[in-house]
Amino acid sequence: MDDLRGVGPTTSGPKSLVKKLAAIMDEIDHVEKRGRNEFHGYDYTRASDVAHVVRGKMASRNLIMLSDVESISYRDVPARQGTMPVCETIIRYTIHDGDSGESLTFRSVGSGADRGDKGSAKSLVLNWKFALRGLFMIPDESDPEADASTDKAVEREFKIQENGETVTKKVTVQPATRTEPPKIIKEET
Repeated sequence: MDDLRGVGPTTSGPKSLVKKLAAIMDEIDHVEKRGRNEFHGYDYTRASDVAHVVRGKMASRNLIMLSDVESISYRDVPARQGTMPVCETIIRYTIHDGDSGESLTFRSVGSGADRGDKGSAKSLVLNWKFALRGLFMIPDESDPEADASTDKAVEREFKIQENGETVTKKVTVQPATRTEPPKIIKEET
């Protein structure tokens, strides 16, 4: 497989492309999850919503992004009923700055599974969505390592020394969220 590391700016001149991309990154907080997969029961960020947030910001700065499919392959993976065909894509994206002439090239990997004829379309769309999310560091509120049994507020008991005496304190802590650090929500002596 080819090296998937990005390639830096390919032209010389005023260095404005990275500043423009950084400004766009600063303007995007997150993209709402407006899609719903009813079959599997989860919400997701649609590619069109990511594009809607990014497109105008790029266009207003005279930036365009072109894509070139470098690799498309298929393989079967185990599924509940036999195997499922999966399409995997590697796409090279190039962002061009219409003002400075600079360009930035990077690669992204995507995959899509479908028993019908939609595997390649899913792979291409997911590749594009995650390329944009990665480029602009758009956060995803979902945490793949989340565990509902451990992410709830927890109560802990501590023994500490106060004025030469051992004191027992009970503290209830709310775990951190995407926007908030962990915080003590209850403290008892």
